[in-house]
Amino acid sequence: MTGLVLALLLAQACGGTGNPSGAGGCAGECGPASLSSGDVRLVIAQAVAAAEALGLPVTVSVVDRVGNVLAVFAMRGAATTTTIAGTEGEGLEGQTVPAALAAISKAGTGAYLSSQGNAFTTTTASLIVQQNFYPEERGQPGGPLFGVQFSQLPCGDLATRFGEGSARTGPKRLPLGLSADPGGLPLYGFDPDTGGGVVVGGVGIEGDGAYGLGRANAAEERIAQAAAAGFEAPAERRANRIFVIGRSLRFVESERAPSGEIRPFDQLDGTLLAVPGFAPAAVSPGVAFSTPASGIVPTTVGGLATEILVDADGRPRFPPRAATTPGGLTEG
Repeated sequence: MTGLVLALLLAQACGGTGNPSGAGGCAGECGPASLSSGDVRLVIAQAVAAAEALGLPVTVSVVDRVGNVLAVFAMRGAATTTTIAGTEGEGLEGQTVPAALAAISKAGTGAYLSSQGNAFTTTTASLIVQQNFYPEERGQPGGPLFGVQFSQLPCGDLATRFGEGSARTGPKRLPLGLSADPGGLPLYGFDPDTGGGVVVGGVGIEGDGAYGLGRANAAEERIAQAAAAGFEAPAERRANRIFVIGRSLRFVESERAPSGEIRPFDQLDGTLLAVPGFAPAAVSPGVAFSTPASGIVPTTVGGLATEILVDADGRPRFPPRAATTPGGLTEG
């Protein structure tokens, strides 16, 4: 289930021409777009300014559309670990893990669950992955994506891993799977003429030392919103525009944090972190979705548009093959 769910979610999106800084355009079918190193630094600087305004040192992670970790930055004084709350269904209750892992999972969730049709956050996920929908309303059916928080765990056989050759092809694994802890938002690139947007990545914030399903943490979510300034999801795509059995989902539950002084990246009070198995202590640009470098490319099957997973050379990772049993499906 792990790889299949993620592949289906990613297949919802197309790329977009131009870049988040404004060049190019996006309307209908789109070409590739990606975060630059400068974009990543700006997102982190905006997060730090907001965190300073709220007085909460945090760890910030930025990922691209297919989960490559582009940077992890820890403010001075930020909690180095977080404890997974004993929330029903998480499966890792009581474990204390590096805060960077939580920030990465939050950022990846914003990127993976969003598309050109919908924009979801970790707050959205908190509503739809739990045993009941709405959460805590006993006797109700499971959420529309009940259990999907277990998707993209490091043990998955579809997810690619950091350091496998020189490839940055995705989709990449997430250290704690998809997250339902507030503080993870998607990042969108925009066409200044049409207002069209394309998912280019996600940002995740961890700072309170606690991590779980659907915990209300206004500070982390407020900082994430400030970090995403200029890369916001289009309003018409946000989860609060989507209704499930007559009830609206949620995009965020708090106001954006006030903006403090946004300083140049090299003047920020903190440090880039190396996260073994996920990222070096550096800032990297993202890869463009729907290109071989991203690991996901468009194709057609039976005349229908779809996407397939490819390696760094553009070769299908899972090519079709005929069944080995008599009378089984053919390759074509």
